[in-house]
Amino acid sequence: IGCGRHIGMAAYAAAAGATRYIGADPGLIPELLQDPKVIAGYIEPALAANRRRVEEHLGGDGARRLDAASFGAMIDARRSGAAEALAQEGTVDVCVSISCLEHIDDLAEATQAMARISTQDTLHLHIVNFSNHLSKASPFEPLYEAPYERFVERWGRQINGLRFSDVDRLFKDAGLPVTSIPLDRRADALPGVIDRSWSERYDREELAIRTALLATPTG
Repeated sequence: IGCGRHIGMAAYAAAAGATRYIGADPGLIPELLQDPKVIAGYIEPALAANRRRVEEHLGGDGARRLDAASFGAMIDARRSGAAEALAQEGTVDVCVSISCLEHIDDLAEATQAMARISTQDTLHLHIVNFSNHLSKASPFEPLYEAPYERFVERWGRQINGLRFSDVDRLFKDAGLPVTSIPLDRRADALPGVIDRSWSERYDREELAIRTALLATPTG
């Protein structure tokens, strides 16, 4: 989900043995994946590089070898949002997103769609970035100094404004039993004044979470 224009982890998934890869992103242009220049300049090098990575991870010659044509046949590239892309899908073994969920306006709808394509064995791995997406040095300015709506007026709806507990709750409400783990807290980056619209809903510890992982427990 949110694979971007470069189809995300498709090359790694192929080398690791995936037989089908669904990539969904509103900015994706599926036709580019058939362009000879893209195949020669990006896809073929990506397949070779990720085959080496998988061999390093698995040891020996454990990576699957695919040519560009076989790789193209296993890719299902969908230019759409998450809920739309998954609406007619069956089930999947793995569902992954990296710095994507914070951009989805109706995350409740998206998590419900993820639940519909999941079985009790589906592995979920989602990294969420709760920063302002404007500055790595100041990840929470000017987000917390004013109500979220003020941020949207100035910068557009590039992030949905949900925080760690909100995302965790939406997954749980959808019946997806993920474990939510803060990866990076930046208390030092919190602004001196935090608007009441934030401080009355979240404590400082949660507001300081910059990134988090939501993953299916594997035992």
